[in-house]
Amino acid sequence: MYITIPRSGIDGKNDIEKAFIDMVADTCTYEIVEKAYDHRAPFAEPDESKRVEKGKVFRDKKLEPFLINLDSLYKKLGGKYFVGDELTYADLAYYRMINNVKPLLADLPTPHPELKDLYSRIAEEPKLKEWENNKAEVIF
Repeated sequence: MYITIPRSGIDGKNDIEKAFIDMVADTCTYEIVEKAYDHRAPFAEPDESKRVEKGKVFRDKKLEPFLINLDSLYKKLGGKYFVGDELTYADLAYYRMINNVKPLLADLPTPHPELKDLYSRIAEEPKLKEWENNKAEVIF
């Protein structure tokens, strides 16, 4: 990924943008995506009822506070996307994160309309939409 991001034009226009993009992308990946497997993956927790309970704890203790902070950051940094008016890999990391936790979002106590709009905008990007429509279903 290190080699492809700078060449793809989705890494920001200057060092400040690059730093903010890295911050958002890394936080989405390491704080949520990597910690979301306990409640989703049967190999991590074979007992379905325990996975459901772990999902609730994860949602309340980790996901909701994270989204509140992310919402605040988006309002400070964002334009059309997380960092300005062009899609960056921070937006793609956010999109991936939301896809990983979608089952937990319905029960969130705090609505995040700006983040929902951002997700929808990202999902409508033509290349991403094409990829979503054509990706192979992988079950492991």
